Amino acid sequence: MGRRKEREKPTTVVYEEPQDGHGTASSDRFRHRLDEETVGYFTEVKTHFDSLEDAEEKSLLVGNVLEEAVGKELKVATDAGCSRILEAFLGSADAAHLGAFTSVFLEGEAWGTLATNPFGSHVAERLLEVIGEQLDCSSRDPEAGEQLLPVLQKLTAKTAEFLYDLITDRYGSHVVRRLLCVLCGHDVTPLQADGQQASKHKPQKGKAVGLAAKLVSATQPLQTEPARYPDLLGLLSQAILGGDYDAGTLQEMASHPNAGPFLQTLLKACAQDEASLQRLIPRLLGQGADAAVGSLAGLEAEELQGLMRERTSSHLMEVVFQVAPPALLDDLYARVLKGSLAGLALHPSANFVVQAAAAAATKTPQVKQLLGELKDSFRELLKQRRSGVVAALLAACGRTGTGQAEACKALANALMAGQPDRKAVAPALLTMDSSVELGHSSESGKYARLSTLGCAMLSMLLKYPADACSQYLESLAGLTDKQVIHAGMDGGGSRVLEAYLSSGATQKTKRRLLRKLKGAYGLLAEQPGGNFVVEKCYEFANLKEKEIITAELAHAESRLMTTPRGAKLLQRCGVQAYKRSSTDWRTKTQAADTTRQEFDALFGEHPANGRPDAEQAAAGDDVPVVGKPKRESVVLPKRLIAELHGSSLS
Repeated sequence: MGRRKEREKPTTVVYEEPQDGHGTASSDRFRHRLDEETVGYFTEVKTHFDSLEDAEEKSLLVGNVLEEAVGKELKVATDAGCSRILEAFLGSADAAHLGAFTSVFLEGEAWGTLATNPFGSHVAERLLEVIGEQLDCSSRDPEAGEQLLPVLQKLTAKTAEFLYDLITDRYGSHVVRRLLCVLCGHDVTPLQADGQQASKHKPQKGKAVGLAAKLVSATQPLQTEPARYPDLLGLLSQAILGGDYDAGTLQEMASHPNAGPFLQTLLKACAQDEASLQRLIPRLLGQGADAAVGSLAGLEAEELQGLMRERTSSHLMEVVFQVAPPALLDDLYARVLKGSLAGLALHPSANFVVQAAAAAATKTPQVKQLLGELKDSFRELLKQRRSGVVAALLAACGRTGTGQAEACKALANALMAGQPDRKAVAPALLTMDSSVELGHSSESGKYARLSTLGCAMLSMLLKYPADACSQYLESLAGLTDKQVIHAGMDGGGSRVLEAYLSSGATQKTKRRLLRKLKGAYGLLAEQPGGNFVVEKCYEFANLKEKEIITAELAHAESRLMTTPRGAKLLQRCGVQAYKRSSTDWRTKTQAADTTRQEFDALFGEHPANGRPDAEQAAAGDDVPVVGKPKRESVVLPKRLIAELHGSSLS
């Protein structure tokens, strides 16, 4: 299985411009034109299908259509027009008809023909998705599971049989990657070069992507569950590990524009299977079939660094660092990265692999190696717009508690080269890689967007111990009123202000920040990020400061009610109670503050109202320190919780 078949690879089907509104397919292996009667039938049925609302009626109709297509399934599935209609129908097919329709493609080379066809490949992907969806629901419909599981097994075996032909094909590669997702039970497709998910499905809401995914990966597993069908996944892994693929072929596949993304997806699919990774990673990096499991011995650093520098294979190396078991990760650090990090970090492709390596670092020696080799290159990295490397390293320092003061100093030196003013370091980060002037607004009063990555980096630094990030705390404390408001109005800048209010800065400097925002709380609360800043300010404020905030929110109430979180913030600050009686509001607020202080004295902390974790991850916020001990949770009376959150004020 998985061997390179000694047969002619299916020729890509070329479709000529239709003369009658329907596709005309032509190739050396497959030439046809669907008859007008069939095309008209599918078009008419699609119109009727769209008019139906009842799911059962749609299922019956699709069943009849699939029965009518018997004998010409492949022609229909590879026709330019009918294939799209068939895609729409498959989602309503029942298990019996779905299994019968799929079984046609298990004969001979029909599956390969379908998967490598520009139109049929979309049908194949949709077919796999629907089979996966119905198998997911097999607990409610055991009969469907009994019918479709053997079909999925046969499809996987057929795919493994012709694996090389499929994964090196422009269209077939997408089909096999979709099969991997079905076998895993969740999306494991990699990001493409343009940063988009290599799938027609968008990433799940709240799911971290891009650099944010790298920053969060070291504290959250790449997958939360093992593969749903590990035995079937093993068929595809074994096809790669078999003796039919020598080291040279696998290295060629790593750089192949179609096979490379498949290999990335395969590694992600096996992320919870350490035994498979111990065999797959060395083989994909160039080890022979007879090499020791889990060993990179004999591989040359220059060859592996070459994979990091090549555009396609660099994506594979990123995934290798993401999923590598601890022992292999140590070997990669020692064998591939040691002594070469500075040059790799500046390379257009290899720098992304260095980011992944930093995101995977969870041990002090690994972070020390990264910081030791890269700290003197911070200025050049920022200059060459390789800031992602610096951000990933700062996150690694935060996670492990290693070299935080050293990293802060190195970054400040890089930002302030030639500028003696210590207080300019925060504005430099907030406006990094842009010509924006912090605090400057247009004639219409709008502020330019701040640097997303610079804001994320500054937010990370503020979570370091105060003695490590003192220069950044001092710089933020020195911002002018307009500069603070500009930061609060910005999505990334608002997170910086939140982090500052939660940092080790003195109470005096934090209260100074609140005074700088006086008169702008209503305006800030209208912004998605500024709303959280106002809530954080209210949580920190004393009674007098709380009244200032609440009064400004009351003045802006009508505008805030039209925003997504406006009503929640108004309730949180007790605006309605304040409007009814400011005296009663002060009494209740003082009581709530006293309760909070008693709670703090007893337990050392109080329930937070910060942004949800998923939102922080998706926005690229830093993640908690790995291994930080957590206090045991305490169940509080509902009344006390209400008082702590101020809900009793409304």
